[in-house]
Amino acid sequence: MNRIDFDEHFKIQMKAMKFFRVHPNTEYNHYKTLLIATALSLNTTYFVLLINSIINHDLKNKDYFNAIRNFVPVSYYVTLSLNYLLLFVNKKIIAKLIDYIKTDYSNMSNIDKQGRTIMYNYARKGSWIMLRILYLSLACILIFIMKSIIVSLIYKYRDEYRYVNFHEMHYPNFIDDRKQSDILVFIATYMGTLGYTTVNAAIFACVIPLGPITMLHACGQLELIKNKFEDLFKNDNIDERLNEIIKDLQNVYSFIGNINKSFSTTYEILLKQNTLLMSLTSYAVIESVVQGNFAVEYISLFLSDLFTSSVLCYYGDLLMEKGEEVRLAAYQSGWEHVYNPSARKKLLIILTRGVQPTAIRSIFCIINLNTLANVYRTSYTIFNIMRAAGD
Repeated sequence: MNRIDFDEHFKIQMKAMKFFRVHPNTEYNHYKTLLIATALSLNTTYFVLLINSIINHDLKNKDYFNAIRNFVPVSYYVTLSLNYLLLFVNKKIIAKLIDYIKTDYSNMSNIDKQGRTIMYNYARKGSWIMLRILYLSLACILIFIMKSIIVSLIYKYRDEYRYVNFHEMHYPNFIDDRKQSDILVFIATYMGTLGYTTVNAAIFACVIPLGPITMLHACGQLELIKNKFEDLFKNDNIDERLNEIIKDLQNVYSFIGNINKSFSTTYEILLKQNTLLMSLTSYAVIESVVQGNFAVEYISLFLSDLFTSSVLCYYGDLLMEKGEEVRLAAYQSGWEHVYNPSARKKLLIILTRGVQPTAIRSIFCIINLNTLANVYRTSYTIFNIMRAAGD
């Protein structure tokens, strides 16, 4: 493969960004803008209804289990709305990230076969993540739907048929009193909760994959640079090749800097959300089993949080590893066998810059496997506290 078409390879991601009006090249369209504004307005309406259910029903009646169950979609709404807003605010920086990747893909024909294979492999990994996040989003919706259908059939089999909503929650009294007796009210509430979940899942699939895609591309570029140090001092054009390497490194460091500008706040929000939600969804599943009402839908939410945290921190750690490999390749390039003061000065610059990790950062921490361990540990601690309080 001589080149990769970025828009085609990441078609789902680009279409999602264009649909939600956060793609840098989105053309203004009254109809689509109105459609998105309507969807987000309805989402906000259901967010308010969920808050009302938690405060005026669940907490008031000391039904803490349902309060936790209803807090999960509330938390998703808040964090996804913030991340969506950040994606919109950072459109110009994201445009630079996309243009950089497109330029590298268009120049693939100018590098050797090994280099093209490296770039294609990292692009394929980015596509894999994009598809898995899409599948997780769809699975969350389908599991909620299937549970409501299966539970309805169970009630019918027992001759106790009643309407089973997409997500059970309390509405204001004039709706709550009619949702089991009026088919139109039931349909309205079912479609409302379905729409709320679908919009949040779509925003999730729009916001989350872009960061790992850019991180993987940076990993690929660092691996290409590392390979350029092989046999560096066995050729005559040492200074020329070092100048090219320094230029490539400056471009990659600038690219990583733009990733941090675009996503540092997003990643901080995401990790804090997942720390909390993994404990809440785990508690909801276990407590539902104790109560004889298996909340299978929350398993998919737990897996989504687990996957996004793991992918983010794993590839953040991989990026740091690739940066360290570049520094080691520079040091082991054979400079000690050739007396070239100019080349040694340039290598010293590369090595000095390489001491600083090529890391993706959130507001308070570096995104790596140590951070992931802290997320798991904190989430497990919260889960244990909730279980102890419940007992």
